[in-house]
Amino acid sequence: MTETAPRIPGHGLASRRRLWRATFHLFLGLTLASVLLIAARVHLAPDTWWHLRTGAWIVTQRRLPSQDLWSYTRYGAAWSPPGWPVQVLFYVLVRVAGYGSLNVWTAAMYALAYLFVFYASRGHPGLRAFAVALAAITGSLYQAARPYMVTTVLTAFFLWVLETWYRGQAQDRRLWWLLPGMALWTNTHAGFLSGFLLWGVYTLSAGYEAWRRPSAWTWARFRRLLFLGVGLLAAAMLNPKGPTRLLYPLATLGLRRLTWIAEWQSPDFTRPVTWPFLAWWFLLLGLLALHGRRMHLRHLLLWLGFGALAFRAVRNVALFALIAPVCWTPYAHYAWRTWRKGRRAGSKVPPVRNRLNRMLVAAAWLAVALRLLYVSLPGYVRTYVAQTYPTGAVAYLRAFRPQGRLFNSYNWGAFLLWSLPEYPVFIDGRTDLYGDAFLEAWAQVAQAEPGWEQQLARWQVNIVLMEPRWPITRVLPLAGWQEVYRDDHSVLFLRKGEP
Repeated sequence: MTETAPRIPGHGLASRRRLWRATFHLFLGLTLASVLLIAARVHLAPDTWWHLRTGAWIVTQRRLPSQDLWSYTRYGAAWSPPGWPVQVLFYVLVRVAGYGSLNVWTAAMYALAYLFVFYASRGHPGLRAFAVALAAITGSLYQAARPYMVTTVLTAFFLWVLETWYRGQAQDRRLWWLLPGMALWTNTHAGFLSGFLLWGVYTLSAGYEAWRRPSAWTWARFRRLLFLGVGLLAAAMLNPKGPTRLLYPLATLGLRRLTWIAEWQSPDFTRPVTWPFLAWWFLLLGLLALHGRRMHLRHLLLWLGFGALAFRAVRNVALFALIAPVCWTPYAHYAWRTWRKGRRAGSKVPPVRNRLNRMLVAAAWLAVALRLLYVSLPGYVRTYVAQTYPTGAVAYLRAFRPQGRLFNSYNWGAFLLWSLPEYPVFIDGRTDLYGDAFLEAWAQVAQAEPGWEQQLARWQVNIVLMEPRWPITRVLPLAGWQEVYRDDHSVLFLRKGEP
């Protein structure tokens, strides 16, 4: 991954190139440091825990799971999702370096993704730094220690390869780097559809240009992308499930009750954390209105396509944040060059202060190291887990061992898989496994809707562990259930007559 200085005609060409290289490396170092600071926090999300449990099972059993083993509602049902390379990695990291290592891994993956975005963008390094920093803030809406981070990195990688090749800044062989990337992607996360979406945008754009301005070069570019698509399809089949893995994302996207889950809901623009996403739209519209330059077809399709996905689900805002700088900086760069034309030619080139630049970058990276160390401290992570998950209720269940099946919070199901394996769960974050029927059954009980007692009786539930905010926690005492444990964020009930 290289960046060459622009060919600036005029007096002091060597000085200008030295200044460009120094400026580029300064802003690159500061940008990566800022992205790491944005991402340096605890990333132990609800789904992290079932990935850890799966990784532990794969390591101990030395094979991939083919059915559910950890719930009593779907025990034995076929289940073999992508993700095993990351799941094994998670388990090894936790065994070797503790939970804090997952925070460092997530932050590093986030920074790697925006490194590709920085190189895929255009214009002055300061312009790129601004765009990438704003994009990192936008995408921080959805970060977690999950295989999804591989989708974040590979989306940025595909974007960098396709964009730089399309602009003529890379040779054809760089395109074939995408084939092993796709093979890794389909084994890791269902977000590999983003790779095909990117390929489709660039192929459609190339085909349109070949039709509008036919030449040997435009048709050759279009044919190369078509051949690449065949290769990507073949690479996507290199996984334990073969071609059937290509249909796996539909198992989740086809759920009717998917919007009950926070990450699949549309962004709530009353929350300030979503405002950077809106800011991108105003930035682009203002820039185009000011200078009147049309967007290239590929940039328009990327912006509208990923923008529509982001408006539909919060989790897709992170993908839109990756493409936003690549689509916005070419037109901001054009505006900057237009402004530069009004400056007096032959102005003195400022001296390059490499020592000062290195000191600034070193200070920024020292802050990054201290922050990553802090969020990885075992005590800090334990405090976060205790404030977020039902560690007190788990300790109670482990100590007194009440008999019977457990009805649990959806958000805590995966945590219970990992921390309380002796109690199979009613439901957890594996939505593709449970489907609409079990999501509706869980909601019927959690919201104390008519028929909730029959659901608990059907599954022989004697223990209920939920957040206090759910209506069922106010109804159970009236139905004779006994509250045996409560803290600020969890409450535990036993059926009347249970020890």
